[in-house]
Amino acid sequence: MGYELLTSRFTGRNVLVLGSAPLREPLTVQRTELVVCVNGSISSLPGRPPDLWLLNSRVKPLDRWGHERRFLHRTMMAQAENRHVRIVGFMTRQSKAEDYTAAWLREQQTTFEHSLVIARTDRERLEVKTGVRTVAMNRDACSAGVFGVIVALWAGAAHVRMEGFSFEKGYHYLPGHSLPENCRAHVQGDRLALRQIALMYPGQVDGALVPGSRYQERPA
Repeated sequence: MGYELLTSRFTGRNVLVLGSAPLREPLTVQRTELVVCVNGSISSLPGRPPDLWLLNSRVKPLDRWGHERRFLHRTMMAQAENRHVRIVGFMTRQSKAEDYTAAWLREQQTTFEHSLVIARTDRERLEVKTGVRTVAMNRDACSAGVFGVIVALWAGAAHVRMEGFSFEKGYHYLPGHSLPENCRAHVQGDRLALRQIALMYPGQVDGALVPGSRYQERPA
């Protein structure tokens, strides 16, 4: 993983991390903000390329996937058709999965300037280095969206703003689509991670799910 590529761009900058949940209001991006998109959230960012796009990258055995899984993955990838990305971070679980995903991106005319391979061990290492992964998390995993926040903090971001995050089911690019129960499989890990982020980086991360944030959701 090319750590210097991230730190050279993110240190001291304000960063918007954009998740795939429906936006509660129209997105506004400040001129000075860098943008991290996660998976299908890239289609929530019109008019400019994301500075970093974190993308789940798998060796894709479509013949062994169920219909719903194939549909969700293809739809997520399609959000980046004919788009340009400054850096794509291939989040992998299998060897050479990034090659498979890069070929898919070429087929759908998605271009990028640089790429990083982020293996599961890299993710865990950054979670530990930032102080976000604690003993209390045990084996609870963070979502790709919360990992985007962790990457920005590790790379030296001055401030991180979270948009498009929710513990409820739903993707902004599939309005009204009934999703499987496990589509928000990382809620417990995300809750623990965001609680730790609030403790370790007070006032540095704002978002509706961050404890103590000025944007924190209020109980109904």
